[in-house]
Amino acid sequence: LGPRERAGAVVFDEITRAEDLPVGLVSAQQPGSYRLEDSGNGRFFDYVHGPESLKRFLFAPEERLWTVSVDGTVSFKETLPEARPVAVIGARACDIAGMQVQDRTFLAGSHNTYSDPYYQTRRENLFIVAVNCTRSAATCFCASMDTGPRARAGYDLALTELEDDFLVEASSTAGEALLAAIRARRPDLIF
Repeated sequence: LGPRERAGAVVFDEITRAEDLPVGLVSAQQPGSYRLEDSGNGRFFDYVHGPESLKRFLFAPEERLWTVSVDGTVSFKETLPEARPVAVIGARACDIAGMQVQDRTFLAGSHNTYSDPYYQTRRENLFIVAVNCTRSAATCFCASMDTGPRARAGYDLALTELEDDFLVEASSTAGEALLAAIRARRPDLIF
């Protein structure tokens, strides 16, 4: 999944090729105003964060938590979500900071003794390619919240779009494995 232009906004949707990305689009944002404009610059990620977050990939709007059987006795059986891998390209540092708050709430760790198995299943199967921001809008809050514009943790790969290239950073074992696979297939690329 990645950023696509839909109904005048950049949202996460299925992508199959680079041309699906919002190439050349920039977002003009102010409090109460959002519109996309074609800059003609050919950049893939020049828009500022849109109206969506990673939340929908971690929480189902509706889901079966358990089933009940009645065979002389009543029994409950937990129903966990399908462990479907999902890759998201284009997450911003603020998206990841919000997800990390959810991680502290729903995953076992220093702040929490128990994990939510539904959240944990989705989180473990989420591969995140962050995109570091190179522009900001009047509606951005990453500087005041110290959450960006560069992703610092919580992602697998991070991209910084330069004039004609991308800087790629790995932050997880899965991210490093993907970079190694790309290097093996494309030794002509410089990392």
